[in-house]
Amino acid sequence: MILPINSDVPPQSVFPEAKAAIAMALELDPKSAEVHNSDATSKFWFDWDFSGAEAAARKAIGLNPSYSLAYLYLAHVLSNTARHEEALVVIRKARMPDPFSLITNAMYGLFLYQAGEVENSIEQFVANFEMESRFWVTHICLAKAYARQGRYDEALASCDRAREFFWGGGNSEAVSLAGYVHAVSGERGKAQGKLQELVEEKRKAYVPPYNLALVCAGLGKPQAAIEYLQEAIEDRDVHMTFLLDYKWDNLRSNERFQHLASRVGF
Repeated sequence: MILPINSDVPPQSVFPEAKAAIAMALELDPKSAEVHNSDATSKFWFDWDFSGAEAAARKAIGLNPSYSLAYLYLAHVLSNTARHEEALVVIRKARMPDPFSLITNAMYGLFLYQAGEVENSIEQFVANFEMESRFWVTHICLAKAYARQGRYDEALASCDRAREFFWGGGNSEAVSLAGYVHAVSGERGKAQGKLQELVEEKRKAYVPPYNLALVCAGLGKPQAAIEYLQEAIEDRDVHMTFLLDYKWDNLRSNERFQHLASRVGF
């Protein structure tokens, strides 16, 4: 299930098989915290069943109160559905049993960013580099925070590092975010270049439609952005769980966007 989240793998190619494995595992051991957390993972990213994901994560925590990943996924559901205060409480609990987890600390920074505590999120990301300076997730999240503050050159540098340190396979998120940053900073030619790079890659391999939509949104092309988001709905693109991000604010009054957001569960 991690492949479509961290790289350009079609969700439809992996989640059905994963869900079948989860169902079998639940039959074998309904008291396994790990299985319930896997169920939460699937419900969150693929089913867009946020209430079901929350319930499954809480079930995992009930079975194992020291299980860091269950707190992480519960916090992810809460943060992405704008329950920010609850999310920050829970992610801090996730850090307690595993304080040096790179992904947990990166997500703590992300959830601070999503809560509007952008400066605090940047401080967290910088602190994360003291543990590991090459973790690509921290770099891509830091790029988002810099972009939110209008620190575009720093955001682009973080995108470059995220792309450099990605551990293998395709991942178009850094290209997409760089394209968005170029667009909103007035470098439309460079943004178009990033969009064309994604379009050309899409002819050869899977590229999450959300990533193309984001660049179009930054360029002020709402129709094209919505067409790609429609494709993302059909693909069950895992990135659609981030539709509450501020980057989509210019589309919120659009009826088609509202319909798509409602289909994701927002």
